[in-house]
Amino acid sequence: LVQHILVRMSTVAYNGEFSWRITDPNDVLEFLNASPGNKFSSSIFTIGGLQWQLYAYPSGKYKPSKYHRGFIAGCELFLQLISSSWPQNVHKIVFNYRLCCDGANSSFSNIQQFVRNQDHTVSWYRGTLTATELEALEGQSINLKCYINILKIIAHDQYSII
Repeated sequence: LVQHILVRMSTVAYNGEFSWRITDPNDVLEFLNASPGNKFSSSIFTIGGLQWQLYAYPSGKYKPSKYHRGFIAGCELFLQLISSSWPQNVHKIVFNYRLCCDGANSSFSNIQQFVRNQDHTVSWYRGTLTATELEALEGQSINLKCYINILKIIAHDQYSII
C-alpha cells in the first residue's frame, strides 16, 4: 500500500502523534474489502525515542463463527512498541495512547504499561470502528491516527527516569 505519513512531535520529547493515511483509491478498496485475518501495517515511526507501528485487520483478526455471540464485525487496530527499540536500562514504560479514525469519528483512549520482555501490543476495543462505519468511508481516504503520551519510564532500579 502507498501511504502518506505525518509524524509530528511536540516540544516535549515524550509525546507525539502519527497519522497513517491510505489515500490511493485502489488501496482504500483493498483495505475496505479485506477478508478476516488480512493484516495491513503502517510504516515504523518514532515517538519518545521509541519505535512504534500500527497495524489493522479491517474485517477483524478472526472470522466470526456461530459460536461468537454478540460479535461486532469491524476493524481491529493495534499499536505495537517495537521491542528492539526498548532501552537497556528501562524496566517499565507507562503511557497514555489514543487510537482514532478520522471520518468515522471512532476513537479509543487508555493508559497502559509495558514491562520489559512482555507483549508490547495494545488495541482499541472491538466495535470501536464497526464494519458499517468502515464501509461508509468508501470513496474517501482512510486516516488512522495514534497519539502517545509517555507518562513514566522506570529504570531497573525502580527509579523514575521521567
